[in-house]
Amino acid sequence: MSSDLGMQTAIELMKEHGGSIVNVASITSKSASPEMAAYGATKAAVAVLTKSAAKECGEKKYGIRINAILPGFVDTSMVDELLDVLGKDASTYARETVGRIPMRRLARPSEIARPILFLASDDASYINGSELVVDGGFLCG
Repeated sequence: MSSDLGMQTAIELMKEHGGSIVNVASITSKSASPEMAAYGATKAAVAVLTKSAAKECGEKKYGIRINAILPGFVDTSMVDELLDVLGKDASTYARETVGRIPMRRLARPSEIARPILFLASDDASYINGSELVVDGGFLCG
């Protein structure tokens, strides 16, 4: 069984009737960033655990789909805290980061919540073990 306690518990509760689990990883799991190496490594682990658990649940015929969403930079307090840590370099970092997003802005929280709801819904009934990138095009280049 998955080593992630949250998923492990959810799978145990859902295995009799099926369902959907959506984990939150991050685009930092796909793009190296010296400022966020540890964060990126943990989010990469979430992405791999998602795939492993999806495969395991499929093989055991539990009827549980497990996917991950990989948000980019979102206008939340977490981004504000990152900028606080960067101190005087914050405005440069923020300007450069937004400049790398083809949509030229941070995501709103609702723009991450809606894709999560989609992955959890029956509309995504054949999506399993996938990573949905929601980053305004950041990873495009």
